[in-house]
Amino acid sequence: MFSFFENLLKPFPPELPSRPPATLFQFCWHYTRGVWPWIFITSFLVTVLAIFEVMLFGFLGSIIDWLTTADKEQFLEQEGDTLILIAGVVLIVLPLLSVLLSLITHQTVMGNYPMRIRWLAHRYLLRQSFGFYQDEFAGRVATKVMQTALGVRGGEMDVIETDLWSPTRMVIIEFPDMQSARSFVDSEEYAPVKPIRRNNARCTLTILDGV
Repeated sequence: MFSFFENLLKPFPPELPSRPPATLFQFCWHYTRGVWPWIFITSFLVTVLAIFEVMLFGFLGSIIDWLTTADKEQFLEQEGDTLILIAGVVLIVLPLLSVLLSLITHQTVMGNYPMRIRWLAHRYLLRQSFGFYQDEFAGRVATKVMQTALGVRGGEMDVIETDLWSPTRMVIIEFPDMQSARSFVDSEEYAPVKPIRRNNARCTLTILDGV
């Protein structure tokens, strides 16, 4: 279930990034393209939940009015359908909407949206000329993006023995099985990323079973 929501938004879009606009609104919209439908859905769900919660408080006040004016012996017979409807909203609709909102917010948007921005900015800077990086300010900007990408993979590592291989950095990606890992290496989604990795890093790619 979690992987379904995580895959609704691609953190590494294959299209080549373009230069972001200079103005604030256009800059934000530039990096929100492809994400805005999910932001709209989360906003809509938040609004619906808020409306239901306000209606719930109003219903609690109505129950008090009913109990003071209605015939107690016929109360359930007269208002039973309304009580069942409200119970369905409280016990079924509200929890389902809350779960859906949480899944879209935390699994779809919050994880993939920032990574998507980092990926687009990182790819855009990789396409710049050598003169771009000679400029002091541009160098600081490029360094910030590079450090963001490296920070995801970074961490302390102790190499105990180096008889055969001395790794400098390791990136571990988990797949459900060996076939899924092999399929990913030759997939269309990974194809745009593969030449970027080969042109910017020397690495050893290994698939291990049962790790």
